[in-house]
Amino acid sequence: MNINKAQIIVVVLGILIVAGGIFSYNKSTDSFKEIFSKVSAELASKEFIRERVDGIFTVKDDELSALNNLPAGVYPKIHFSLDQVVSTDAGILLGGTKPYLSNIRILLEDFANDPVLFAAEVISMPKDMLLYVKLNELSGFPMDLSSIKGKWWRMDLKALVKNLGGTESDDILKAVEQGGIPNVSKEERQEQLAIVEKYENAARIKKLGDGQIEGSPSYRFSITLEKTELKNMLTELLGVIVKNAGEGQKVDALEIAAGIEDALQMIDIHNIELLVHKENYLPIQVKSSIEISDETGKNTGTMDLSVIIDGASPVEIKAPANSTDFMYLFSNLMTGMEIK
Repeated sequence: MNINKAQIIVVVLGILIVAGGIFSYNKSTDSFKEIFSKVSAELASKEFIRERVDGIFTVKDDELSALNNLPAGVYPKIHFSLDQVVSTDAGILLGGTKPYLSNIRILLEDFANDPVLFAAEVISMPKDMLLYVKLNELSGFPMDLSSIKGKWWRMDLKALVKNLGGTESDDILKAVEQGGIPNVSKEERQEQLAIVEKYENAARIKKLGDGQIEGSPSYRFSITLEKTELKNMLTELLGVIVKNAGEGQKVDALEIAAGIEDALQMIDIHNIELLVHKENYLPIQVKSSIEISDETGKNTGTMDLSVIIDGASPVEIKAPANSTDFMYLFSNLMTGMEIK
């Protein structure tokens, strides 16, 4: 199993974002442990959770800024938001076989003369490798795409790999099927938490004055990461996740460790703040800033993130009754034909 740096960065960010409170087991902060044990109990009682991610990625590229005639020190920005409902047995990283529902919104600012806006509703059916997308907002593109809005478009990922993967398509599909993260059992979840508990020095936690989550009173904590301990924890945690993900996969522990070390050199996570609803212990909110560098150490961007996790009412997520294959859309766009 080959793991490249991009994959490692995505996995590291995923673990840190989705499990923003994972460092709660720092034994030097008793009040924090007590509060977060109640958070864990609340989450465990939920069948579904709602995750809301809001962020701004600033692209620190002087050439791109000059190309767009931006003042010195002003850079293009990507505003993004994700609002989704998932089953609580999806684990630390989204996966498994159960479908989930997402709303995605992306705004590109100062990349062109006009802002580019993309907003869509997405239904993911991991078991069948199907993705359904409905475009609700679309503007700022150089061509008229209004005719594709408001319709469900179906992406058969298995067929897509078969069509584009060539002679390697079967190997790619096998890797996807074996590498997918299954529903996490109670035993696997306990194994992951045991690793986190072992690295209690991966973070220093300090209680701050009370804050607010969406206008409601909340407990407020700051979290400072210790990179060496964090690297060791993530290496072991990722190794366990990959081990449980598929049978017969050989994962080189040294390769994982080296990849995580490189990724942590390229991302600097700081100003982490955790808020916990005072009365119900849900929602919780994690806010942080992330500096991203290239392999030479040059800063290439800054990401400001807010993640809110709450319980959600049970939902039945089904595939749309009517949808059109994405390849039909793709072929029409490539040939410039009008989409009806």
